[in-house]
Amino acid sequence: MPSQCHDQLADAFDRIEDIIVRNGGLRQLVDGEWIHVVARANDNDPWSLRTPGGGWEPWHLADASMAEHRTTLSRTDLSTPLSI
Repeated sequence: MPSQCHDQLADAFDRIEDIIVRNGGLRQLVDGEWIHVVARANDNDPWSLRTPGGGWEPWHLADASMAEHRTTLSRTDLSTPLSI
């Protein structure tokens, strides 16, 4: 992996980690596995799952039947807050 690409990937995950660490409530939810955080540095990278206590591991769909939704998941724009 080229150094610049590795740096961009690390920067993206470091920013997310910083947000989680600074927010106690969010940290409890993520570390307690009440919610899961998945991220990727760009559209061409595979998804990674933030593990309890920090760190990242490859993320996979839990159910093969969800494979049909893979396109939807990859095109979801999360830059705008969702309203529920």
